[in-house]
Amino acid sequence: MRPRRRGPPQARQRGARGRAARSPGGPDPPLDQRDLRGTRRALRLPRGRDRARHAPPQRGGATPLRRGRPAPRLRRLLQARGARRDPVQRDPQRRPQRDPGPAPPGALRAAPRRGRGAPVSEAYRQHLERHDLEDPARVREGYQVWFDEALPARRERALDYAAGRGHGVDYLRAAGFREVEAFDIDAEGVARLAGRASALHASATPTQWLAEHPGRYDLVLAKDVVEHLEHERTLPTVQGLLRLLRPGGRLVISVPHAVSFAGVYLRYGDFTHRTAFTESSLRYVLEEAGGRELRFHSPRFRFRASPKTLLYRGLKRAWHTALKAIYLVEFGDPATLPAHFHPRLVASATRLEAP
Repeated sequence: MRPRRRGPPQARQRGARGRAARSPGGPDPPLDQRDLRGTRRALRLPRGRDRARHAPPQRGGATPLRRGRPAPRLRRLLQARGARRDPVQRDPQRRPQRDPGPAPPGALRAAPRRGRGAPVSEAYRQHLERHDLEDPARVREGYQVWFDEALPARRERALDYAAGRGHGVDYLRAAGFREVEAFDIDAEGVARLAGRASALHASATPTQWLAEHPGRYDLVLAKDVVEHLEHERTLPTVQGLLRLLRPGGRLVISVPHAVSFAGVYLRYGDFTHRTAFTESSLRYVLEEAGGRELRFHSPRFRFRASPKTLLYRGLKRAWHTALKAIYLVEFGDPATLPAHFHPRLVASATRLEAP
């Protein structure tokens, strides 16, 4: 154990005289009356491991930096970083927007921005655009591969919940639904779907909106929604989605598949993801929320006789077979094996009783 390092004898004597000058039991004397001589020298940090990390090596007996005081260069960097983060400090003319008051009936208006608490930020819109496919043919084929099997026989009215850029709206219209409506918390984004959807809905409080529209739809499509919710909001949201259905209607939910080879990337690749799902966890959520006739749907890929496609399919099938063997060795129960190891997990549930 290293001996405790103490200041020079002169500093200890001066400190003792300062303590003796205080009256016992009384208040401390004013700062300008204390004997503080030698205090700075006594408060010097010892050289070595106890010195602050940003302090450069001392040479020639230079006075080391005191603890708790950042280096000048570090202090300037912190100030510059704070200025970059604060939009008001960068631009004094920019201030939080005021609420313009109630909107006219039937009009869509974005919720007022409240700094970081805004429902949808411009940065998140750009994030969605970076992860969005621009090829309409590929988007349409992807929806057909994953969702054709889950659609109900009755195709009157459908809702694309969290419509985003409207790919689900276009798919449901092409699938034969007479009325396709869109909902999103981003009023500015959903307003761009005018002419593509039969009705547009926007609300910054989606749970309240779900409670106000029960029993209206034959199908509710919630693609890539539930994984963005906190645990305490997941069950109420799924319950609200089920209440939107007419008796016999179906709720189709699509989430990232945690047991796929890319499960970790899907969970943490998007900062707004709060959780990832397996078949057992998604089954629990749907059953606990009141869903019935639960089904999990595997993708139906189109067959292409090209060498590249055949090689890809063969390697993927071999890899999935190896994963099933690993799961069987680890858990020992064939009933616990996932139906597939694809990166997307699609399930549907029915609401049998009236809301």
